[in-house]
Amino acid sequence: MLFPAPIAIAAAADGPLWLRAGAPAAAQFLSGFGVMLFDVNLNSLQAAVIPDGMRSRVAGACSTINYGVRPVGAVVGGLLATFIGLRATLLVAAVGGALSLLWLLPSPRPRIRSLIPDHTMEGDSRPVAS
Repeated sequence: MLFPAPIAIAAAADGPLWLRAGAPAAAQFLSGFGVMLFDVNLNSLQAAVIPDGMRSRVAGACSTINYGVRPVGAVVGGLLATFIGLRATLLVAAVGGALSLLWLLPSPRPRIRSLIPDHTMEGDSRPVAS
């Protein structure tokens, strides 16, 4: 949520030059902070629950998907900005990015509160979500 939502700040930038320059800078700072929070939590969770022998495969698959969809997003964003304008496209990106967390709600991930195993399967020390 902290990563995509600040894009709306850049879309709302208007007024004097200092505000038009400061709003995108603030949006970039907040987005970067959100990405760092996300990455630290994601990497800690992955290190705790993915077996060592599979970790590089999971990282490779995630990177392939992450970097593979970026050109598609760039083309779609460019087309959208051409047809509806840059501000509207930034708002669509902010709202769409913020709403993208909805698919995580039914997942067990939001309920994970600790990486210390509560209950483990026999011979497995990885944490299980409650």
